[in-house]
Amino acid sequence: MTSHELARKLLSMEDMPVTVRGYEGGVNTVTTVAEPRLLALDVYEEWYYGKHEYVDEGIDLDAHNLIKAIHIGV
Repeated sequence: MTSHELARKLLSMEDMPVTVRGYEGGVNTVTTVAEPRLLALDVYEEWYYGKHEYVDEGIDLDAHNLIKAIHIGV
């Protein structure tokens, strides 16, 4: 999903809290939207990792496609 797709979806809804999954259960309210960072695509295949990783996590820049992305957090 792109930032514009997300914005259009959110603007079409009534005003309500936005949540993300908690670590082991429950949900948390979103409190931050970070500045764009470089994201390496398709880094992990293991089911227990997310597919992608931000490049500041020690990723080999030559081995992956890179895009700018924003992270929504709590």
